[in-house]
Amino acid sequence: MSQDSELLPTAKYSSSDIHKEFSVDSTKPLTTNGTTTGPSDYIINLTQGDYTDKNKPTNNKDTKIGRLRAYVTDLQDQVNIFLTERMEIEKKRAKEAKRRLRAEAKTQAVSKDGDSTN
Repeated sequence: MSQDSELLPTAKYSSSDIHKEFSVDSTKPLTTNGTTTGPSDYIINLTQGDYTDKNKPTNNKDTKIGRLRAYVTDLQDQVNIFLTERMEIEKKRAKEAKRRLRAEAKTQAVSKDGDSTN
């Protein structure tokens, strides 16, 4: 069966502020070795780079199921990258909100101290 007649997997992400669809590009080279899978940087650093990934997937075969495995790996990478970026944005927003609250509390405390002496 040719790749053109295969159904390609997709994924959707929805939240109150964003809706995103993910799809695979069937013209890209296929791999089951994703960019966001495998051992973490922490493990690699902890073992000083001497780590063997025993869970590393085998290479995909040029079969319908082999291509599906590679497509799903691609989708997983896309979703992982997107969610990691979203988490970083949320962390920055939370940090900025916390900074603003502290500044407001400090301003109110100074203002209150100034009012009580008059």
